[in-house]
Amino acid sequence: MKRIIIRRLIISGKLLVNYYIMKKIIFTLSTLLLLAFVTLQAQEVTVTASAAAGEPGETVSVDITVQGWTDVAGAQWSMHWDDSVLEFSSVSDYALEDETDGSFGMPPVTEMNTLTFTWFDLSLNGVTLADGALLFRVNFNAIGSIGSASDFTFDGMPTAVEVLNPESEVYDVIFEESTVDVGSSFTEIVQTKDFALYANSPNPFKNTTNIIFDLHEKADATLTVFTAAGQVLFEQNYDLPAGSHSLPLSGDIFPAAGTYMYRLTTDSAVAARKLTVIE
Repeated sequence: MKRIIIRRLIISGKLLVNYYIMKKIIFTLSTLLLLAFVTLQAQEVTVTASAAAGEPGETVSVDITVQGWTDVAGAQWSMHWDDSVLEFSSVSDYALEDETDGSFGMPPVTEMNTLTFTWFDLSLNGVTLADGALLFRVNFNAIGSIGSASDFTFDGMPTAVEVLNPESEVYDVIFEESTVDVGSSFTEIVQTKDFALYANSPNPFKNTTNIIFDLHEKADATLTVFTAAGQVLFEQNYDLPAGSHSLPLSGDIFPAAGTYMYRLTTDSAVAARKLTVIE
């Protein structure tokens, strides 16, 4: 009888030890999986095309900027537009050391509405760019009629989408596309020492509009939106590179339909314009 009791106690003890060992293993595996998931989620690159506008016959440029460009050793994708509105001119303002004309497939070698981008870091160390940094600029001649517009889009045709690090690990890529407008709504430009401020687009608007401006050089800029009585509805500071910018503005910040003001301020210049919200 004693032997049976002792044996049962030994078995119970082993089961208890095994239970705690398994519990620790499960906890460790769960922790490792969570860390792996967080690491995977962090590997994300955002590629943004700026909005642009111009009159027929003018040169318009779309800035390609990036966020999350950390230790990138290679990247490729394709870009498209409406070639009845925009005529491809050139690519300029390369940011990467090994980025050259040879990094691009351009019209007329490609389709007239297609630009491809393929780049590799020849040092194999990977390159890091600041969030919001200009990767390159795509220049067009505006050939559409007044009121026409062209979407600027990204996809994997004919060059597949891929961004990777020196270990050949692939990053998730998010593309933020834009629109290039041709027309009289953009003829009014407020010129200052630091920037050119355009009419917001669309205007009037209901849900979202874009505040469009060109910075002559890198600057700290503040966008303020306020009522005719001076009540501030929105204010945001930005550290921006030189070039064209389009900042989205939500209609949710406005208490009602009507006319409001937006103001762009830098260290040595300030300008304001009107915008109209509709129901």
